[in-house]
Amino acid sequence: RSALTDVQLADAYRAGDEQAFAVLHDRYRAQLLRYAGSVLRGQGDGIAEDVVQEAMLRAGRALRREPGIAEVRPWLYRLVRNCALDELSRAREAAARLVADQAHAVPIAPEQEPPAAAERRQRLRDVLADVADLSPVQRHALLRRAVDGVTHAELALELGITEEASKGLVHRARAGVAARGEARSADCSSVRSDLLGAADERRRASTRTYRHLASCGPCRAFRASLRAQRRALALLPPLPAGLAVLASAKLAFAGKVSAGGGKATAAAAGALAAGAAGLGTVTFLAGDPAPVAVRSPAVGPAAIAAGEPLPRGTAVVRRTVELRPGTDRHPALTLACPPRLRVADLLPLEGARLTASYASGVDVGVDRTAVVRFDRRRLPRTVRVDVSILCKRPGAHDALVPRFGLAPGERVVHARTAAPIAARPGGETIGSLRPGEPVRVAGGARAASTGWVRVRTELGARGWVRAGALRQR
Repeated sequence: RSALTDVQLADAYRAGDEQAFAVLHDRYRAQLLRYAGSVLRGQGDGIAEDVVQEAMLRAGRALRREPGIAEVRPWLYRLVRNCALDELSRAREAAARLVADQAHAVPIAPEQEPPAAAERRQRLRDVLADVADLSPVQRHALLRRAVDGVTHAELALELGITEEASKGLVHRARAGVAARGEARSADCSSVRSDLLGAADERRRASTRTYRHLASCGPCRAFRASLRAQRRALALLPPLPAGLAVLASAKLAFAGKVSAGGGKATAAAAGALAAGAAGLGTVTFLAGDPAPVAVRSPAVGPAAIAAGEPLPRGTAVVRRTVELRPGTDRHPALTLACPPRLRVADLLPLEGARLTASYASGVDVGVDRTAVVRFDRRRLPRTVRVDVSILCKRPGAHDALVPRFGLAPGERVVHARTAAPIAARPGGETIGSLRPGEPVRVAGGARAASTGWVRVRTELGARGWVRAGALRQR
């Protein structure tokens, strides 16, 4: 029997050969005793002998009822480890009872205070959950190395691998636990943005996103709503291109029409269709989830995370275009805002390392239509680019930013063209105005006599611009 493998001995014992289990016991008894002693750390040889005996009793019972154990030796090590940890737990409990009997009033250390203790227990539960998600061999290697302190030579001997393989196994296990912890603490807005991008591009989300979903219920609910939306849209029959564009425009603005009590006119319906002109154009209205993160002075200091509802009076118009290689003259793109909204900002491009800007003649805050041109970079291949503009209904004093107030004696004018802002008439430049930007101007004879006007911008910056750069609306 000594020539049989571990699996063959286990099968023979399961078939009723008691001597096969004795051979298995003698084969690993010395190794298991050394391992139990390293876990118990000085509890005594007699305790290690008891632990191994208990582990072998459990192994004998388990082999009878659990057929098909593929790796017997690692399995025996785990049994010995569990029995040793049970013994240590019993010893700690006995010591704790002894201390409690000897000293009834023990001061509580700061780290033992209820909030700190609860936080520490939560961190421990998170780490244990991350370790449990590892593969069995990685979990065993990490616990033996980090908890028991065995060398890589000993670990390699246990697992039947080389020392280099043992090091790689432990390193991958540590990296996996660290990655799971980082994913758990990831910002939900970035995770939802990745889910939206994956749904739009028909790809899998990143591994970091899936790790975050494992511990975040709200983000799992967000993914479920995206899947339900995709299943519902899959039931719709295909439409011709022109009809599909008109249908998307009507769907995008159905909430607006119903909120107006059914007073939309034929001219308004035509404007809606024009606003969504072009295949691939999608308009997101107030209350719809933002397709991308929106960071713009027009929405205030706080950004709108991807997936969050757009606030009242705002919209995002988004279109996907294909830019082809072999030329550095990419076609300009025209995007139109919904009725009563004006162009407020050009959001960063998605899908390619390109930059974009408004074409000449676009007045931000004034125009409803934005013409976007791309930089003249020659592309190595055809790329798909998502172009988005932010639209907003102007507020008080025709300003786009919130709370655009006027001081006594001020009036609102708009920049005629892009113009520098100087610290003083003819002085150094401290900023610039964009075409169409509203500014607050203080009246006075000095502006007319010097050709310079003192202004306050939407963001509160103060300076001087040439009078010819401003026009009153």
